[in-house]
Amino acid sequence: MPLATNVPKTANLAVDPASITDELVFCVQACIEAVQHVVKRGGLVLDASNEIFDEYRQQLSMFQ
Repeated sequence: MPLATNVPKTANLAVDPASITDELVFCVQACIEAVQHVVKRGGLVLDASNEIFDEYRQQLSMFQ
């Protein structure tokens, strides 16, 4: 399943739940589930020159 950077970026809104508008709650939840699916099932593909990885790193908060 392709996962554009906007999906985990939207899922990242869950870091501050108070900032999620009512209109985005279901969208954020769906994005979280999509990211969890990739993490559990594997399948994330990165390019050899790290362009995709660098884009993710710039767009996302890195937290555990």
